[in-house]
Amino acid sequence: MRVEMWGLLLLGSTLLPIAGCRNAPAPLPVPAAEALPPIPQAPPSVVRSVNATWNFGVGASCTAAISSPLLSLDISVADSKATFTAQVSRGSPTPRGAAIPITYSGDSGSWTIIGRGAGLRQIAAIEPITDEEASRILFLLNGGTIRIGKATERVPVMRVPNAGQVGRAWFECVRKNLFQ
Repeated sequence: MRVEMWGLLLLGSTLLPIAGCRNAPAPLPVPAAEALPPIPQAPPSVVRSVNATWNFGVGASCTAAISSPLLSLDISVADSKATFTAQVSRGSPTPRGAAIPITYSGDSGSWTIIGRGAGLRQIAAIEPITDEEASRILFLLNGGTIRIGKATERVPVMRVPNAGQVGRAWFECVRKNLFQ
C-alpha cells in the first residue's frame, strides 16, 4: 500500500503541472492607435538684440547716451542725482507711472533699477548719486547688455560696447558730482 501511495503521489505531482497548462485564450484584438494631430506649439519667443553706440557730454551736467535705432538709454548726472531715461521707439505705449525695470548685465556685474513710465514710450529713474549709482555707471562703461521691461516683453536687448578711454575720461565728471 505504501508503494501505491507513493506512486499516486508521484503520478499526481507530474500530472498536476501539465493539467495547469492549457492553451492560453487568444489575445483580444487591440485597435491600432489613431494618429493624433501634433500639438501646436507657440513659436519660440525671439528677442532681437541691437548694437548701440556711446555719446558723451560734459557741461552743467555729465551726460552719456547709449543709443540704437530701436531704443536708447540716456544718463545724466547733476545736482547729486543720476537720471536714467530709457526710450523705446516701438511697441505699446508706456503707461504713465507704471513700474518698469531697466536691467544691465555684463562681465563686470549686473543690476536692475525700477523706472517709471514718463511719456509715450519713455521710462525714467532718478536716483541720488551714491557709490552704488557710480558703480552702476562704471559697469555700463565696461559694456554688456541692457533690457528695458520684463524678459517676457518683446523689446529688443541693447548690446552696449565698452566705452574705452573716452568713457573713463567722462567718468571723472561723474566722480566730481559724487563728492560734492
